[in-house]
Amino acid sequence: MSNEIIRLIKKYLNDFTIETTPNIYNKYQGFSNILDKNHTIYVTYLPDENPNKVIDTTKKLKLEGFDVVPHLPARTMVSKSQLEKYIGNLSEVSGCNNVKQSYENLILRELE
Repeated sequence: MSNEIIRLIKKYLNDFTIETTPNIYNKYQGFSNILDKNHTIYVTYLPDENPNKVIDTTKKLKLEGFDVVPHLPARTMVSKSQLEKYIGNLSEVSGCNNVKQSYENLILRELE
C-alpha cells in the first residue's frame, strides 16, 4: 500500500478502533507506521492462543504508544488462579492498565 493511499485513508477515517491477533501484529511488525496513536487497539485472545503471545503483543503496542485493550478470555481459562495470573501478567509485564476492576471481579465470580 502506497504512502499516499495510507494518508488518504487516515484523512477520512479519524475515529476508529481496530482488533488484532498476535499473528497479524507480527505479520506487520508493528502498527505505528500505518496508524496514528489516537486509536485504541483491541488484542484478541483466540481459542488455543498462547497467553504469552497476547501479553507480548499488548506490551509491544503499548511501547508503540497505543491505547491497548487486551481480551480477557474467561471461558478459555480453566481456573481462577490461571485467570489471575494472566491478568497480573497483563498489568506487570505489558504495562496494560485497561483491565477494569469491575470487569475483573465479574469474571472471577464466574469462575468460582
